[in-house]
Amino acid sequence: MKTLFNRTKSLLFALAACIAFGALFVFEYSYFSEKFHQPNKYEQALREFQKLPQNSLDAVCVGSSHAYFSFSPAIFYENTGLYSYTYGSECQPYEVTYEFLKEIYKTQSPRIVFMEVFTAIPLQDNCHEDGCYVLAHYKLSGRESYNVLDYLPREKALSYYNEFINIHNDWRSRDLREIFSAKDTEPEEDDTFGYSFLEAPYQEPTSWWPPQEDTSQSVRPLLDKDRENLDKILALCKEHDARLVFYKTPLDGMDEANYAALKGVWEYAEEHNIPYADFLTLSKKLSLYSMRHYDGYHTNITGASVITSYLSDLIKKEDLSFEHQADSTLDNRLRKEAERELSALLNAERSSNVYLDVLSHMKDGYHVFAQKRRNGWYEEPSLRALKRMGFADVKKKESYYAVSKNGQLLKESEKEVTLFLEGKELRVNADGIWLNGEKIADLRVNTYLYLREDLTGYEAKKFRLSEGMDDGYNFYDYAR
Repeated sequence: MKTLFNRTKSLLFALAACIAFGALFVFEYSYFSEKFHQPNKYEQALREFQKLPQNSLDAVCVGSSHAYFSFSPAIFYENTGLYSYTYGSECQPYEVTYEFLKEIYKTQSPRIVFMEVFTAIPLQDNCHEDGCYVLAHYKLSGRESYNVLDYLPREKALSYYNEFINIHNDWRSRDLREIFSAKDTEPEEDDTFGYSFLEAPYQEPTSWWPPQEDTSQSVRPLLDKDRENLDKILALCKEHDARLVFYKTPLDGMDEANYAALKGVWEYAEEHNIPYADFLTLSKKLSLYSMRHYDGYHTNITGASVITSYLSDLIKKEDLSFEHQADSTLDNRLRKEAERELSALLNAERSSNVYLDVLSHMKDGYHVFAQKRRNGWYEEPSLRALKRMGFADVKKKESYYAVSKNGQLLKESEKEVTLFLEGKELRVNADGIWLNGEKIADLRVNTYLYLREDLTGYEAKKFRLSEGMDDGYNFYDYAR
């Protein structure tokens, strides 16, 4: 009897020890995983997306890198007042797009889904075969993050399934002192809302046209796997009462085979009553000048402004009726980002008409106009923009200096304007524009300047009306 009791006691002790060891392992694993693991930019993107207020998004944009280089939520907000997010991944195949939408609908309920369709055409063969699934894995959570790994060779997929091994790779590269001294910090908010910002350099206008015009009538039907995944995507959108919209950005390398495959996507769209925008064929209509990045594939900020604004108008025509839930925090973040992106647009702008029109829509800052001498004529678009800013008398004056805010004229003069803004002295005369004694712009020619409300930064551009700065091309009307 005693022997049986001792054995039972030993077994209970062993069981308790196993449980204690297991609990200790789980605790230490959970604690040290956070300490040792360095989230990559894709995991950080997932965390940023998950931080959004639940069910706050009205629209999302999904697809490959062409999506997150071409759709700006800030410009979409300026055009529609709606909240959106661009949640794409490199070379995103349609099966991955489906998993991304499932991820999105875990916490959000967008009623508009923009989908960039690049990966249905042969040019997608330039993508890394396995990399698109691995990178997508990091931007997904739960079952969805492992569903995309199932498309990898089994041995490679298993290496990503094993989180312990993956995190161990980080352990070996970290300094222990750094780990234990580091404080838990939240990543900074990404005010681009998933959009990848590419600056557009100021340059002479050069046209982008498709390298080869689409003159054939050939159509390649969708591949079976692409049709199957589009069916799933469309069904998921219908389940959430969302409107699906396709689009394709301009890019080099288009030939008959690629056009034929793309027309197969448009056939599917027409078959299922899906609105779509083909920016390859819209290039001339929208005057897409200097819109591509240096690699010939991705649009910069100017291209993104045209594409986003066109898609904004396209969705307005759909006359969707749903209730937008305003959020002051999201409003402020999007307005701030819109101002930054508009500033970048202006850096590349050569048309005085477009330049003044865009700046006339920038709010909460100070508009400064300086005309040392009238050196040309004002076209009607420029006059309308100047009037919106409060400079109605500029056409009547030979020399003209003025400051306004939100369309209200603060001060004007034919010789000099001096006034105090936010405790700083602003002076405008024939010698230049001065802020607290520092010259921030000269006046060799007409100068327009936009000062941010807190006076921490400004945008300025000089132009000669007599030299015909408005040289006949305009970007799509991205600022109404």
